[in-house]
Amino acid sequence: MVLYQGGDSFAFEELYHLHSGKVCAYLKNHLGSLDELNDLVQQVFLKLHRNRYLYHPKYPFLPWLFLITRHVMIDYLRKHKTVPMEHGLLEAMVQNDTPSVESENVLATAIESLPESQREVLKLRFQDGLPFDEIAKRLKIQEPAARKRMSRGMLLLKNRKA
Repeated sequence: MVLYQGGDSFAFEELYHLHSGKVCAYLKNHLGSLDELNDLVQQVFLKLHRNRYLYHPKYPFLPWLFLITRHVMIDYLRKHKTVPMEHGLLEAMVQNDTPSVESENVLATAIESLPESQREVLKLRFQDGLPFDEIAKRLKIQEPAARKRMSRGMLLLKNRKA
């Protein structure tokens, strides 16, 4: 990456060759087989290109690349109005069946109707995939409070589906 930042275009080709398969596997694991999967991989490397000067060599490259990948995936999900489910956890708790795009859209709408404090926690947890300690830091609350807000939001969603 340092070579690429310095203007070596062959370094980009090497980065792509080494890591595009990993990016594709990550996206496929989180999104399933999509017609747009290769386009999303291209978007990741385009974003890498545009932001190459933001990379700092003292940090490992792969976590930075997967941060970009995660952002591309979240942008895709927002555009298609779906909420990623951690192995169907939220949907299984709310609906007790196999998630579908339609039910995920209904759920996304339901999350939007929650009180702001609960909505923030659910979005940070399920859209951004953050652990509770990070959610607490971002919201400037204690970790037990973040967990309680999550629990209350989940309960509201479950009661709305019942």
